Amino acid sequence: MLVWSILLALTSGAMSSGRTKMIMDHSGNVPNHPDPCLMTCTGSTGKGATSWWGPFKAITHVDLSKCGFVDTPIITTSLGGTGYHDQVVGSSSIWSSSKVGFYIYIIGKAVTGHSPNSPDQFDQSTAKRHKWHINWVATGYTC
Repeated sequence: MLVWSILLALTSGAMSSGRTKMIMDHSGNVPNHPDPCLMTCTGSTGKGATSWWGPFKAITHVDLSKCGFVDTPIITTSLGGTGYHDQVVGSSSIWSSSKVGFYIYIIGKAVTGHSPNSPDQFDQSTAKRHKWHINWVATGYTC
C-alpha cells in the first residue's frame, strides 16, 4: 500500500502538469518550433456518422483542419464500432497524412479463429452497418 501511495504521489504531479514534449517530429527530425506551440488535438469521426467509401475496402478521411497545425502532426488512431471492427487490417495505418487530415484504408480481414461467422471481406457497407468510426489523437505544432 505504501508503494502504491508513493507511485501515485510521484506520477500525479507529472500527469496533472499538462506538459507534452515532442522528441522527434513526423519526419523523424528534432522539432524546431517553440515549446508553447505544441498542442494535442483529439476527436472522432462519429459512431454512425463516418463517411465510408470504396469497393472491396472501406476508406475514410479524417479532417484535422480545426486543430490549426502548421506541420504534419504525430497521429494515433483506433477503430470503434458495433461489430467486426476488432478483426480488420488497416485500422491504425495512416495514409497521406498532412497538417489538415489523413486517410484510413480498411483493406481486409485479419486471419483469426475468433469469429468464424464474420464476412470474408469488409467493405463500406460493413463499416456503415456496424457504425465503424475512427477515434484519433494528433500532437503537433500550431506556430
